[in-house]
Parts: sequence; C-alpha cells; structure tokens
Amino acid sequence: MKKFNLYSICFVLLLVVLLKQHPSKAQQPYVNNNQINCDQDLNITNGFKCNGVETSCQSYLTFRSTPAYGSPLSIGQLLGANISFAEINNFTTSQIISTDTQTVIPVNCSCLGEHYQHNSSYQVLAYDTFFTIANDNYQGLTTCQAIKLQNPHITVETLSAGVNVNVPLRCACPTPNQTASGFKYLLTYMITWGDDISTIADLFGADKQSILDANELFEDSIIYPFTPLLVPLKVLFEHTDRLALRKPISMWANRWWIWLIVTIGGIIIALLCFLYHSKWKKQKAEGERKKKQKILVMELGGNAITCN
Repeated sequence: MKKFNLYSICFVLLLVVLLKQHPSKAQQPYVNNNQINCDQDLNITNGFKCNGVETSCQSYLTFRSTPAYGSPLSIGQLLGANISFAEINNFTTSQIISTDTQTVIPVNCSCLGEHYQHNSSYQVLAYDTFFTIANDNYQGLTTCQAIKLQNPHITVETLSAGVNVNVPLRCACPTPNQTASGFKYLLTYMITWGDDISTIADLFGADKQSILDANELFEDSIIYPFTPLLVPLKVLFEHTDRLALRKPISMWANRWWIWLIVTIGGIIIALLCFLYHSKWKKQKAEGERKKKQKILVMELGGNAITCN
C-alpha cells in the first residue's frame, strides 16, 4: 500500500513538473492540411475544441484583402465582424485596401456544441463549392467539412446560387494553462508562403514556444500555407507598422535557385541559337559562292573557242 502511494505521489509530481515546463500546452492539434479533402471528416477539421476557461471570449482572425473583399465594409460583411476593426488596422471605414494587405479582425468566439467558432453567413454564387467557399472566399478560416457539418440540410447537389450557408470561422479561447501563463487572447493566423514559426512570432510580438505548444507542434514540425495557426497573446492586439507593411512572400520569390537555373538556361539557349544562326548564315553564304562559281565555270565553258 505504501509502495502504491509512493508511486502515485511521484506520478503527480512528474505531471506538475511537465505542466510547469509547458504552461500553454494542451490547446489544439494543428489541422496539418487535412482540410483539403472535403470527404475526410476528422474532428480537427470541424473546429477547435471547447477546452478553454470561458465558453465565450474575444478572439482575433487574420484576413488578406482581395479584389472582391478590398474594403473594411466588404471584409466585415464576409466575416460577420464589426466594421470598427478598421481602426486597429489604421484604415478608414470607407478606404479601398490594397490587395494582399493583411488585416486583423476582433471577433466574438463562442462554444457551439464541441467546438469554438465565430459565426458568419455567406450567399452562394454561381460555381461555388464547399471547397472554394472555405479556401478561396474565407482563405482557410473555415473548412469544407465544418461548413457541411453546420449546414446538414445543404448537399453538393443543392448548393446553388442564392442559397445562404452558415459559416463557422475557426477561433478559440485560452485554456486554463494558457490563462495561468498570462495569455488572454488567441489569434487565428493564416499561414502564407515563406512563413515559419519564428517569423510569425516576431510579427505579433509573441513567444515562439507558446505558439508551438498552442498548436501541439514541435521544432521540426511542417506547417502549410493557407492553414490556420493559433497565436497566444498576452496583451490586446494593437496595430503595428511591421504588420501593415508585411506582404505575403510569393512562392516563386522564395525559390531564387529556380530563377537562377531559368536565367542560366535562357542564356545557354540564346548562345546556342546565336551559334547555330551564325553557322547557318556562313554555310548559306558558302553555298551561294559555290553556286555562282559553278555558273561562272559553265558560262566560260560555253564561250570557249575550239582550236583545230
């Protein structure tokens, strides 16, 4: 009996130590690109689990402006957010925002069933699918699986222009461990090309390890563009110039070696074409010279005088 109690005490102490070392651990598993298969219904694709201290809290979403959603009004309508978000992004409410500008939107995040979400509504356009609504219009802030779960009365066949669908946007509230560590808010950041955990942490003045813990990731974990990542924040988000000026890195801009190969290849091809053209021109000139020489010989032969 004493031996059993000793083991129990050791186990509890070990658990306390582990929690102490990873105070923001046990948040949400990273979606890990599982959202791209609309027929694969996994718990993580349906939203972040309701495991926080509160069932409702203020949260943040990120969204990059597009030609279709290029003003605070259109972005606010799409995300079901108050247009006042323009203020923390240094926009006016009537401003036209440059394409690919990253914006941060405060939203109310609430528990609905097993998952946290911020609710929005979307009117389907011609040629829309569950996949394009989730990944093109909402840029991965939701998933096709979550939309289908939220709208059981709508099928692939009945998803047509004019139909209104409920859209659950991914958000979360801090867990007890995160709250104990001083984290007050969680921001849903949409990863883009060239991102890594360190650059994302620097962007929001966050702690790299807390981001890894919040998403159950490790130092060598792979993250994918257009997937959501939770960023724990200790203070209310305020707009910074580095966020406003930061543009998503093009997939090709980060592949300098591809451009180098293409450039060298182009130079080699151009050189070969030049050499071939020079050789062809020389051969043509030589051919013309021989042809004229042959004609001249024939003419001279025809005019020759026979000596008898």
